[in-house]
Amino acid sequence: MDNRIKEIQKRWKPYRLEQWMNRNGYTHSEMASILKMTTAEFYRKLCEKEKFDEEEIYRLIQLLGAKAAMRVIYFPTLAEREKMYRILL
Repeated sequence: MDNRIKEIQKRWKPYRLEQWMNRNGYTHSEMASILKMTTAEFYRKLCEKEKFDEEEIYRLIQLLGAKAAMRVIYFPTLAEREKMYRILL
């Protein structure tokens, strides 16, 4: 698995994803469908901060776009954020 994906799996922020969903009019069931999982599985991943697999992360980044994805992923330093931003673009 790509090291970038492993980092994203460790650092994503479920509450930011919820905020993005609310602003953009997506429901849990719509997001689950996009990520090809059940609504219950998606909700569990949000509530328990479970890891998304590599394919799910790629789908999330495609859906959110690079800028929004950067807000959903936690970065401890600005340098790390900028490095990942360059990779995602």
